[in-house]
Amino acid sequence: MIFNNKDYNIPKITIGCEALGGTDWGNKDIEVLSKVINEAFDCGYNCFDTADVYGLGESEKRIGNIFKNRKDKVFIITKFGIRWHQKNKSRRALTYKDLSVEYLRKALEGSLSRLQIDAIPLYLVHWPDTNYEIEPIIEEMIKQKEKGKILNFGLSNFSLSGITSNALSKIDAICNSYNMLDTKSNKHILDKGKKLNKSIFVYGTLAQGLLTGKFKNNNVFDMTDRRSRLEHFKKLNNKDLQDIINKISEIGMKINNTPAQVVHKWVMTKQVANSSILGISNLTQLKELLDVSNSSLEESFTKDLDYLSNKYVNNILS
Repeated sequence: MIFNNKDYNIPKITIGCEALGGTDWGNKDIEVLSKVINEAFDCGYNCFDTADVYGLGESEKRIGNIFKNRKDKVFIITKFGIRWHQKNKSRRALTYKDLSVEYLRKALEGSLSRLQIDAIPLYLVHWPDTNYEIEPIIEEMIKQKEKGKILNFGLSNFSLSGITSNALSKIDAICNSYNMLDTKSNKHILDKGKKLNKSIFVYGTLAQGLLTGKFKNNNVFDMTDRRSRLEHFKKLNNKDLQDIINKISEIGMKINNTPAQVVHKWVMTKQVANSSILGISNLTQLKELLDVSNSSLEESFTKDLDYLSNKYVNNILS
């Protein structure tokens, strides 16, 4: 993947490190997650995605510690724009958006310190904030880039209608969600970014694990797991959804792939992004990625999944 005429050799899969923050994904063994991230690096994955708000800074701190002696060999993506305030550590922190230039400067210094690096390879605006215009943030990003504190910058979770052509022309990268359950929401900005030769990242390709088929109607998530709050996990009996999950499983059995591998292959056939951000919790999941990276999904299987995906999306939107 090329940023500003420099090829960073970023693979088609970026390792998502949100769970390394220790919150929002249930009880995770941080030692195991750290081992998996180290193993992923040893296997050739050099791009790691985080944000300052993940674990309220803990994800960045742990990435900084993992790679402090190899910082020149990794491409770290982090994000800013969500502030947090925690009165009681036994409860969820209060979070709110802030895209002021003043907070950008403060957040940038915080991320640099936690990550133990001098410059952030890719710095993203995490979410839009209707209280602020995006142009002043873009201009400040340019200044910080000139100072050498940011190497590249971009936008995450923005729609094409929420950004001016002038701002879009100045950024280096776009990051948005994309999966079989939602192929339309971000298609316009992803396509436009690709046309303008921006580097494109997508996340949520497994729909937070829903498309693996391992969650059932009676599955209960505790409040430490964000899936307890996600709408699509409250509609597991939806027939169109179950048709997709069953077809993924059926294809997987035919080609000796896990459901996750089938989904990864389908996303790659869509060619909407340069790299997909995928969270990995254990070495088994890492092996799945290694086995799938250099193979593709047959056209007939892709068409079957496209049909079911379009049916689901159209019914949800209607």
